[in-house]
Amino acid sequence: MDISWNHALITAFLSGLFVGLFLIVFQPFGLSAADWEHKTRDLASYGIPSFVVVLMVNAILLVVGTGAQWKVWQVCLFFVTILILITGANALWGAWLFDECCNWSSVSTMLIQTVSIGFFPIVGTVAYQRMRFVHRHEGVAEDLNTRIFLNAETQPNRAADPVASGVPAVPNVIRLTGENRGESLDVIRESFYFVEASANYVEVVWKSPDGKIIRTMLRAPLKAIEAQMDDWNPTVVRCHRSFLVNRSKVRRAEGNALGLTLSLDEPSLSVPVSRTYVREFAGVRGRKV
Repeated sequence: MDISWNHALITAFLSGLFVGLFLIVFQPFGLSAADWEHKTRDLASYGIPSFVVVLMVNAILLVVGTGAQWKVWQVCLFFVTILILITGANALWGAWLFDECCNWSSVSTMLIQTVSIGFFPIVGTVAYQRMRFVHRHEGVAEDLNTRIFLNAETQPNRAADPVASGVPAVPNVIRLTGENRGESLDVIRESFYFVEASANYVEVVWKSPDGKIIRTMLRAPLKAIEAQMDDWNPTVVRCHRSFLVNRSKVRRAEGNALGLTLSLDEPSLSVPVSRTYVREFAGVRGRKV
């Protein structure tokens, strides 16, 4: 989920505006039958708690620096949390506005009302966010696929690297070492596909001389393996918090809400690129990702 200060302010303002206008226009929950002085002003003022809560939560996320890699369920949980906070804020606002006591009965009633009003905007926002990410990443994948094709056409005798060009001479073999005694693996650059992290281990995927795909487990954090393979950068790069990939093995990219999916030159192998690494991996310039 994209969050910036402009996004935080606009989202907070629109949230407050929606709540105020909704209450004024539709007057749900029996409000249309009630009448009191400054009714329109009081109903519109319920947009203030929504504005404050949404702005505050987004500001916290900006300071903490999280949210960029959220999945759909995490975004939904985020909005549910906002609804609960808005419920409490609305209950306190109503108690102050009408000089009434705030109790559990009023809070539970307010929760039902807040969820009823906020459900459809939340569903719409989640769907919009997902569609926006899909559109962005499909565009990046299209650009990347074009470069893969052009590299394959112009350099038929060389493994196509979709991003890097003019790679200087580097060691053809790198020895990867694990934390266990005597644990090591000599990897040839042309046969290496990717590394996947799992807990305290990594799985190195490579092709043997007879064409078989081999998966070798080493006890080591991905960060340590990445450092050991630094001589192969930028051909071998981090593309996900759990993956390193050999970009010269990429044959096609597909965009989705979470980033990209890379199909490698071995049909059974694919690797994800998370949103955090899309720009760096694809070498995108002038496109917001």
